[in-house]
Amino acid sequence: MSGMSNYLDVLVKNGFNPDKLTDDQRLYLDLAMTRPKTPDELWNYVALFFGVRLPRKKICEGCCAPFDAFANSYFADDPVSIWLANRGGGKSISLALLGMVTQITLGCNINILGGSSEQSERILAYIRGSASQCGGMFWDAEYAPKYLIDPREENKKLSKLYNKGLIKCLAASATSVRGPHVPRILFDEIDCADYQIVEDSFSQSKSDLARDIKKQITLSSTWQNPDGVMTTMMRRARDNGWPIFKWCWRETINSNGGWLPDSDIESMRRTVSEETFKREYDNVEPHGTGRIWAPEHIDRYYNRSL
Repeated sequence: MSGMSNYLDVLVKNGFNPDKLTDDQRLYLDLAMTRPKTPDELWNYVALFFGVRLPRKKICEGCCAPFDAFANSYFADDPVSIWLANRGGGKSISLALLGMVTQITLGCNINILGGSSEQSERILAYIRGSASQCGGMFWDAEYAPKYLIDPREENKKLSKLYNKGLIKCLAASATSVRGPHVPRILFDEIDCADYQIVEDSFSQSKSDLARDIKKQITLSSTWQNPDGVMTTMMRRARDNGWPIFKWCWRETINSNGGWLPDSDIESMRRTVSEETFKREYDNVEPHGTGRIWAPEHIDRYYNRSL
């Protein structure tokens, strides 16, 4: 196959030894390095090579299926997209998967930023397959193309493949967003990050037109602070026409093909306060402690059409 030959030429040039491939691995190599062209192809790619079946069914009015957000970011349908999801809603897992699929099929650089160092380390643990939840998934999946990993470049903060696809997992800082330009930036838990750092990350994303890779920034978080970064970015999204993908526990429970045990949701209902459950799991806007006027009341007061 000419496609196989072209891929092998690139890999061998970067130090890959094709003689170590089994017959099965040779069979799947061409598939693994082929860009999915449709959402269905992308969903099947993730399921086959990484053992994860991303939920495709929306339940609530105003919500979406998590895979809808995933596909939008991978295909760079919009320059910026916002993911608002519940605690345990699979944001970090989905960002890790998104980085891995992009790294393999596009062979480009991806920066994954965490609102804290712990968050970026958690995502890297998913990518490396060292997280306890990764059994049979990610690089531990049966057909995962592990042979593409370049062991010469492995360290605690990055993952590099023989096709030069590079993922860096970094804590959000002024330094990490001032580095070299990359086509794709995935920013997790922005509500825990400094606003200026999130703002500066926009300047770091740059398209690679020579390889037909459009720039794309994905901003993901739960919604913790009524006056925080997530609130500001959702307001900017509405002003600029960027999509806001929202999903809650109903889209991500086991009975809907998700990863959250149904029993955990019932347990949380009995454990946390109603306000906490609504904020953490239903994605209801958090209360503004100390506010005299609610924003919606102010907006109504100054709306001259009312």
